[in-house]
Amino acid sequence: MVRCAIGTIEIFVSKESECVMRGLPWRNILWGLLAVLVIVGIIFREPIVFNIKLLNVARIGKAYYEEYPFITKNIAYGGADHQRLDVYRPEKPGNYPVIIYIHGGGWNSGDKELYALVAQKLVPLGMVVVVPTYKLHPDATYPGMIDDVAAAVSWTIENVDQYSGNPQRIILGGQSAGAQLSAMAFMDASVLAKYQHSSAEICGYYGISGVYDINAQFAFEQAHGRPAPVMTAVMGGQANFTATSPTNYIRADLPPMLFIHGDADETVPLQMSQDFVAALQKAGVKANLNVYPERGHSELLFYTLTQNPGQLITDVVDFANQCP
Repeated sequence: MVRCAIGTIEIFVSKESECVMRGLPWRNILWGLLAVLVIVGIIFREPIVFNIKLLNVARIGKAYYEEYPFITKNIAYGGADHQRLDVYRPEKPGNYPVIIYIHGGGWNSGDKELYALVAQKLVPLGMVVVVPTYKLHPDATYPGMIDDVAAAVSWTIENVDQYSGNPQRIILGGQSAGAQLSAMAFMDASVLAKYQHSSAEICGYYGISGVYDINAQFAFEQAHGRPAPVMTAVMGGQANFTATSPTNYIRADLPPMLFIHGDADETVPLQMSQDFVAALQKAGVKANLNVYPERGHSELLFYTLTQNPGQLITDVVDFANQCP
């Protein structure tokens, strides 16, 4: 046994190392740990704040989804079990513009309920909002996801008038992966044609932080040491990158298009939208790009949902109201 004195107290321990450990100044250690936590908090302040805001958005959206009385939930837009959508409408019956919102999530995550707060911000501004779900990777790949979007768009064209929506004033779009899927449904004429519809029946398209050139996105991922396995699998391999890129379907007769992108986006570069808009404009399409300073990828959407109303919401509503 080893005699160990800690302050005015003497104890006996089996090893000298235990005596050293028992004699450590624990108060100083605790203060040191607190200092480390403060430093970590300073370094990672932005992602911490963002995730707190994301949790708050999810909480508010969940409450809205459960409590708002003018939602028709889980409407079947096709024969498959997963093909369901929600329609949000203003309390007063009318003939409102319609916004179809296709959620993002890297093609392998997300659901329609999470984005209830998008509708909560849009409905009071006189919009009917349609939010569909679509089958995600690994259960779906190209062209299944795009076909889901096309089926939801077709349902909206044919049925939204029953929910105070004006079928002549529909805009289609989404965020991130949802922007790619909705752009494909909008631009590849064969997609909506399967349902006897066309993009001529859509008043306009809006894309938020979207992936419009899969080849360019893959090159961006490679340059940053990321292999992009999900994106590659969803598109059916690199051989399909061109076929799954909206940039491959530019044509002069497309309805107006609005693009929104943050200049601090490290997931999908701003250059993606800049190049796409330039190509559309060169082809004669009415296309505009709104760049949000100091905004990243997902935060561009989630930060604006904490504002009343946020710039993004205002931009999309103004675009919808331009429909004749």
